[in-house]
Amino acid sequence: MAKKKINQEQHTLVGEMALWLTRKYYRWLRDGGSELNQAIAQLFTPATEQDISVLFRNPDAELSNMNKYLFLAPPKGDATILPVAAFRFNFQRMVPEVRVQVGLFAGNPESPRAIGVRFETPEGTGAHNYYHCQLFSHYMTGGRNIPLPVDHWIPTSDPTLLLGAKNSVALMVCLIASLYGRPAVEKLALEPFGDQMKRYMDLVPWVESKATGKRHQEDEYGRWHCGV
Repeated sequence: MAKKKINQEQHTLVGEMALWLTRKYYRWLRDGGSELNQAIAQLFTPATEQDISVLFRNPDAELSNMNKYLFLAPPKGDATILPVAAFRFNFQRMVPEVRVQVGLFAGNPESPRAIGVRFETPEGTGAHNYYHCQLFSHYMTGGRNIPLPVDHWIPTSDPTLLLGAKNSVALMVCLIASLYGRPAVEKLALEPFGDQMKRYMDLVPWVESKATGKRHQEDEYGRWHCGV
């Protein structure tokens, strides 16, 4: 059997974005972090920049196989929330697979609660064969099923929310925008890989339009259109 072709560019860009998120977390940690972070780091081991670099040497990998998780800076510096992600990818597939399960921890550090939101690429020919996000109550990693401390039952199959993405790079941008807002994506676009990243962004309405090179804008009715 011929070796499957690796989508090298998407692989590289998703790796750069994962490193950007890791650096953002450690900057926040150096600024003081939080008691909640200290508590969750006793349950899950934070990945370092070196861990992420090693992970992305392979086209098909899962961070939990290193017994590590991608700790993320709190949204908008709100230390009452701590996002912790399980990260899996396979860039040997015809449509690259990326699965990021983000557990959002909050509450008393001695008895934290959580809810999960997972960002995923299309799932074959099934009902969820599109870029989407869903709620979850258990990390599903490396064949293991690790429950989150969820207060109540939540729907984990549907609704499955459609994302404005059609590739793994845009999926990561949707994740970053969901946690940190549009300004974070605009900062991301200023990174050395930013111009390369923007070529993948034609379905995300508030980045530069491929057709015109201009930004999409919102009109008085809240509708998106390409600015003139």
